[in-house]
Amino acid sequence: MKIIDFHCGLGKDLEVGVDSNGIIRYMDKYGVNLAVISPLGKGFIHKFIEENQNIMNCVKENKEKFIGFCTVNPWFENCIEELKKRFLDGCKGIALNPTRQGFPINSSLIYPLIEECDHLNLPVYFYTGTSIYDLPLNLALLAKNFPKVNFIMGQMGTSDYWMDIEPALELANNLVVETSVNPNTQLIKILVKKFGPERIIFGSGFPFTDPEYEIKKIQICNLSEKDKELIMFRNAAHLLKVKV
Repeated sequence: MKIIDFHCGLGKDLEVGVDSNGIIRYMDKYGVNLAVISPLGKGFIHKFIEENQNIMNCVKENKEKFIGFCTVNPWFENCIEELKKRFLDGCKGIALNPTRQGFPINSSLIYPLIEECDHLNLPVYFYTGTSIYDLPLNLALLAKNFPKVNFIMGQMGTSDYWMDIEPALELANNLVVETSVNPNTQLIKILVKKFGPERIIFGSGFPFTDPEYEIKKIQICNLSEKDKELIMFRNAAHLLKVKV
Protein backbone atom coordinates (compact mmCIF):
# COMPACT_ATOMS: atom_id res chain seq x y z
CA MET A 1 0.00 0.00 0.00
CA LYS A 2 1.19 3.50 -0.79
CA ILE A 3 1.86 5.82 2.15
CA ILE A 4 1.96 9.59 2.48
CA ASP A 5 3.28 10.73 5.85
CA PHE A 6 1.64 14.08 6.62
CA HIS A 7 3.77 14.90 9.65
CA CYS A 8 7.58 14.71 9.75
CA GLY A 9 9.87 17.18 11.45
CA LEU A 10 13.21 18.24 9.98
CA GLY A 11 15.89 19.81 12.15
CA LYS A 12 16.52 19.81 15.89
CA ASP A 13 14.30 20.23 18.93
CA LEU A 14 16.29 20.10 22.18
CA GLU A 15 17.62 16.51 22.39
CA VAL A 16 15.68 15.24 19.34
CA GLY A 17 16.77 15.88 15.77
CA VAL A 18 16.92 14.42 12.28
CA ASP A 19 18.28 15.48 8.91
CA SER A 20 16.89 14.71 5.45
CA ASN A 21 18.96 11.53 5.15
CA GLY A 22 17.50 10.25 8.41
CA ILE A 23 13.96 10.85 7.15
CA ILE A 24 14.71 9.12 3.86
CA ARG A 25 16.11 6.09 5.71
CA TYR A 26 12.90 5.87 7.74
CA MET A 27 10.80 6.21 4.57
CA ASP A 28 12.72 3.52 2.72
CA LYS A 29 12.54 1.14 5.68
CA TYR A 30 8.75 1.38 6.02
CA GLY A 31 7.75 1.94 2.40
CA VAL A 32 6.68 5.59 2.74
CA ASN A 33 6.31 7.15 -0.71
CA LEU A 34 6.08 10.82 0.24
CA ALA A 35 6.56 12.82 3.44
CA VAL A 36 5.43 16.28 4.45
CA ILE A 37 8.35 17.92 6.24
CA SER A 38 8.17 21.02 8.45
CA PRO A 39 10.52 22.76 10.92
CA LEU A 40 11.21 21.81 14.52
CA GLY A 41 12.22 23.67 17.68
CA LYS A 42 13.56 27.18 17.09
CA GLY A 43 12.13 27.02 13.60
CA PHE A 44 8.73 27.76 15.14
CA ILE A 45 10.00 30.67 17.22
CA HIS A 46 12.65 33.03 15.83
CA LYS A 47 14.55 30.92 13.29
CA PHE A 48 11.66 30.31 10.92
CA ILE A 49 13.28 32.00 7.91
CA GLU A 50 16.43 29.89 8.16
CA GLU A 51 14.55 26.66 8.85
CA ASN A 52 12.07 27.30 6.04
CA GLN A 53 14.98 27.69 3.67
CA ASN A 54 16.39 24.40 4.91
CA ILE A 55 13.03 22.72 4.29
CA MET A 56 12.78 24.04 0.74
CA ASN A 57 16.40 23.12 -0.04
CA CYS A 58 15.68 19.55 1.02
CA VAL A 59 12.52 19.49 -1.07
CA LYS A 60 14.38 20.69 -4.16
CA GLU A 61 17.04 18.00 -3.65
CA ASN A 62 14.46 15.24 -3.05
CA LYS A 63 11.36 16.19 -5.04
CA GLU A 64 10.27 12.59 -5.32
CA LYS A 65 10.37 12.16 -1.51
CA PHE A 66 9.38 15.42 0.20
CA ILE A 67 6.60 18.00 0.30
CA GLY A 68 7.50 21.19 2.17
CA PHE A 69 5.37 22.91 4.80
CA CYS A 70 6.83 26.18 6.04
CA THR A 71 6.13 27.93 9.31
CA VAL A 72 6.06 31.55 10.42
CA ASN A 73 5.65 33.14 13.82
CA PRO A 74 2.57 35.40 13.76
CA TRP A 75 4.15 37.72 16.34
CA PHE A 76 6.71 38.80 13.72
CA GLU A 77 5.79 41.58 11.31
CA ASN A 78 7.39 39.79 8.37
CA CYS A 79 5.31 36.59 8.79
CA ILE A 80 3.00 37.15 5.82
CA GLU A 81 5.85 38.29 3.60
CA GLU A 82 7.73 35.10 4.49
CA LEU A 83 4.67 32.95 3.80
CA LYS A 84 4.25 34.49 0.34
CA LYS A 85 7.92 33.92 -0.43
CA ARG A 86 7.77 30.25 0.53
CA PHE A 87 4.59 29.78 -1.48
CA LEU A 88 6.45 31.03 -4.55
CA ASP A 89 9.28 28.63 -3.67
CA GLY A 90 6.85 25.72 -3.91
CA CYS A 91 5.67 25.33 -0.32
CA LYS A 92 2.42 23.31 -0.16
CA GLY A 93 1.15 24.38 3.27
CA ILE A 94 1.97 25.84 6.66
CA ALA A 95 2.51 24.23 10.07
CA LEU A 96 1.84 26.17 13.28
CA ASN A 97 2.63 25.30 16.88
CA PRO A 98 0.64 27.60 19.21
CA THR A 99 2.32 26.36 22.39
CA ARG A 100 5.80 27.10 21.06
CA GLN A 101 4.73 30.31 19.35
CA GLY A 102 2.73 31.66 22.28
CA PHE A 103 -0.83 32.27 21.11
CA PRO A 104 -4.22 30.58 21.61
CA ILE A 105 -5.12 28.61 18.52
CA ASN A 106 -8.16 30.77 17.69
CA SER A 107 -6.54 34.10 18.59
CA SER A 108 -7.25 37.06 16.32
CA LEU A 109 -3.44 37.43 16.15
CA ILE A 110 -3.32 34.81 13.39
CA TYR A 111 -6.38 35.94 11.44
CA PRO A 112 -4.33 37.92 8.87
CA LEU A 113 -2.10 34.89 8.39
CA ILE A 114 -5.04 32.51 7.89
CA GLU A 115 -6.63 35.02 5.51
CA GLU A 116 -3.46 34.85 3.43
CA CYS A 117 -3.57 31.04 3.51
CA ASP A 118 -7.14 31.31 2.25
CA HIS A 119 -5.99 33.57 -0.58
CA LEU A 120 -3.11 31.22 -1.50
CA ASN A 121 -5.27 28.09 -1.05
CA LEU A 122 -2.81 26.55 1.42
CA PRO A 123 -3.79 23.93 4.03
CA VAL A 124 -2.95 24.77 7.64
CA TYR A 125 -1.53 22.16 10.03
CA PHE A 126 -1.83 22.84 13.78
CA TYR A 127 -0.16 20.91 16.56
CA THR A 128 -2.95 20.18 19.07
CA GLY A 129 -3.33 18.77 22.55
CA THR A 130 -1.80 21.30 24.94
CA SER A 131 -4.01 23.01 27.50
CA ILE A 132 -5.02 26.63 26.85
CA TYR A 133 -3.09 27.12 23.63
CA ASP A 134 -4.04 24.42 21.13
CA LEU A 135 -7.27 22.66 22.02
CA PRO A 136 -9.25 20.75 19.36
CA LEU A 137 -12.49 22.64 19.97
CA ASN A 138 -10.75 26.00 19.66
CA LEU A 139 -9.30 24.85 16.35
CA ALA A 140 -12.82 23.99 15.23
CA LEU A 141 -13.95 27.52 16.11
CA LEU A 142 -11.11 28.93 14.02
CA ALA A 143 -12.00 26.62 11.15
CA LYS A 144 -15.62 27.78 11.24
CA ASN A 145 -14.43 31.36 10.77
CA PHE A 146 -12.46 30.34 7.66
CA PRO A 147 -14.67 27.75 5.94
CA LYS A 148 -12.67 27.72 2.67
CA VAL A 149 -9.37 26.81 4.39
CA ASN A 150 -8.44 23.16 4.97
CA PHE A 151 -7.30 22.69 8.58
CA ILE A 152 -5.41 19.67 9.90
CA MET A 153 -5.72 18.73 13.57
CA GLY A 154 -2.18 17.55 14.19
CA GLN A 155 -1.39 14.71 16.61
CA MET A 156 -5.09 13.91 17.04
CA GLY A 157 -5.42 16.08 20.13
CA THR A 158 -2.43 14.18 21.59
CA SER A 159 -3.85 12.13 24.49
CA ASP A 160 -5.61 14.41 26.95
CA TYR A 161 -8.17 15.97 24.62
CA TRP A 162 -9.31 13.04 22.50
CA MET A 163 -12.88 13.42 23.77
CA ASP A 164 -13.07 16.84 22.10
CA ILE A 165 -12.28 15.52 18.62
CA GLU A 166 -15.78 14.31 17.75
CA PRO A 167 -17.52 17.60 18.62
CA ALA A 168 -14.73 19.49 16.86
CA LEU A 169 -15.30 17.57 13.62
CA GLU A 170 -19.04 18.15 13.98
CA LEU A 171 -18.48 21.90 14.29
CA ALA A 172 -16.22 22.30 11.24
CA ASN A 173 -16.49 20.36 7.99
CA ASN A 174 -13.15 21.77 6.78
CA LEU A 175 -11.23 20.05 9.58
CA VAL A 176 -9.43 16.70 9.30
CA VAL A 177 -7.52 14.69 11.89
CA GLU A 178 -3.88 13.62 11.58
CA THR A 179 -3.12 10.38 13.42
CA SER A 180 0.35 10.71 14.98
CA VAL A 181 1.22 10.53 18.71
CA ASN A 182 -2.24 9.69 20.11
CA PRO A 183 -2.27 5.90 20.76
CA ASN A 184 -6.07 5.63 20.86
CA THR A 185 -6.88 3.16 18.06
CA GLN A 186 -10.46 2.84 19.30
CA LEU A 187 -10.92 6.53 18.59
CA ILE A 188 -9.79 6.04 14.99
CA LYS A 189 -12.45 3.35 14.55
CA ILE A 190 -15.10 5.65 16.05
CA LEU A 191 -14.12 8.55 13.80
CA VAL A 192 -14.20 6.37 10.68
CA LYS A 193 -17.63 5.05 11.57
CA LYS A 194 -19.09 8.44 12.46
CA PHE A 195 -17.42 10.79 9.97
CA GLY A 196 -16.00 8.50 7.32
CA PRO A 197 -12.35 7.77 6.51
CA GLU A 198 -12.16 10.98 4.44
CA ARG A 199 -11.72 13.03 7.63
CA ILE A 200 -8.52 11.21 8.72
CA ILE A 201 -4.96 11.38 7.36
CA PHE A 202 -1.91 9.40 8.41
CA GLY A 203 1.08 11.05 10.03
CA SER A 204 4.02 9.47 11.84
CA GLY A 205 5.24 12.35 14.01
CA PHE A 206 8.81 11.28 13.20
CA PRO A 207 11.39 11.80 14.76
CA PHE A 208 9.47 11.99 18.07
CA THR A 209 7.61 8.73 17.56
CA ASP A 210 8.17 5.12 16.50
CA PRO A 211 7.08 5.00 12.83
CA GLU A 212 6.56 1.24 12.93
CA TYR A 213 3.99 1.66 15.70
CA GLU A 214 2.31 4.60 13.97
CA ILE A 215 1.80 2.54 10.80
CA LYS A 216 0.64 -0.55 12.72
CA LYS A 217 -1.79 1.66 14.63
CA ILE A 218 -3.79 2.04 11.44
CA GLN A 219 -3.36 -1.58 10.38
CA ILE A 220 -4.79 -3.01 13.62
CA CYS A 221 -8.01 -0.98 13.37
CA ASN A 222 -9.51 -3.70 11.13
CA LEU A 223 -10.59 -1.20 8.49
CA SER A 224 -11.45 -2.08 4.92
CA GLU A 225 -8.69 -1.80 2.32
CA LYS A 226 -10.50 1.15 0.77
CA ASP A 227 -10.68 2.97 4.11
CA LYS A 228 -7.01 2.30 4.81
CA GLU A 229 -6.04 3.60 1.38
CA LEU A 230 -7.94 6.82 2.00
CA ILE A 231 -6.28 7.32 5.39
CA MET A 232 -2.78 6.27 4.37
CA PHE A 233 -2.46 8.25 1.15
CA ARG A 234 -5.51 9.24 -0.90
CA ASN A 235 -6.83 11.92 1.49
CA ALA A 236 -3.39 13.47 1.83
CA ALA A 237 -2.82 13.37 -1.94
CA HIS A 238 -6.09 15.24 -2.41
CA LEU A 239 -5.18 17.91 0.15
CA LEU A 240 -1.69 18.33 -1.28
CA LYS A 241 -2.84 18.15 -4.91
CA VAL A 242 -0.24 15.52 -5.79
CA LYS A 243 -0.25 12.16 -7.54
CA VAL A 244 1.40 9.16 -5.89
